[in-house]
Amino acid sequence: MNEPADTRFALIGNKPALDFANTVHARRQDVDALQSACDLFDLLEHLALAPADTLTRYRKVAAADTAGAGDLLKQALAFRREVRKWLDAGLDFPSPSHVLLKMVNRLLAANASYEALQHKGTQWSIESVPLEKTLLLSLAPIARSVAELIAEGPQAPVRKCGNPRCPLYFYDTSRNQKRRWCSMESCGNQAKVRSFLKRHGHVHAAE
Repeated sequence: MNEPADTRFALIGNKPALDFANTVHARRQDVDALQSACDLFDLLEHLALAPADTLTRYRKVAAADTAGAGDLLKQALAFRREVRKWLDAGLDFPSPSHVLLKMVNRLLAANASYEALQHKGTQWSIESVPLEKTLLLSLAPIARSVAELIAEGPQAPVRKCGNPRCPLYFYDTSRNQKRRWCSMESCGNQAKVRSFLKRHGHVHAAE
């Protein structure tokens, strides 16, 4: 995916669950990338996890219901915290906590829908209608991605960036699955510079 140059999101995870977890660190800034419900909607847009009309509806609802938008952000941050606890526990993928499983299943349930006849102009069509009408539905596609990682188990090639100061995770899709860095443009190049300076006796200059 080609990301806009000014995006807040790193988008290096190769899985929506990991890109969501990585929002603890905004691209090029040491700040949280999720500051509002609209940031979450923007993330969904960048990851193509919701159609444009759905995102427009989310944004309108959030603008009209600031309390609901605030609650969505609170729940999104709590969900992200549990996802990162699971990831940070070790890359052998231990069993997810009861809290995380409960959150995932609750959000998956929010994605339940039923079929109904819908009239648009002069045409009738059978369309899927969500049972859940709150903003919580926006987290459902991310929960699905988390559930897929949990189901994949220890064999999932999830890696943490080799830079000990970097909090970013990625799903390693490289041919030999030996990718080390979130990106060569940032942590990879920094590691090269540190290695070069260390070899030439200037290790302190890179710190």
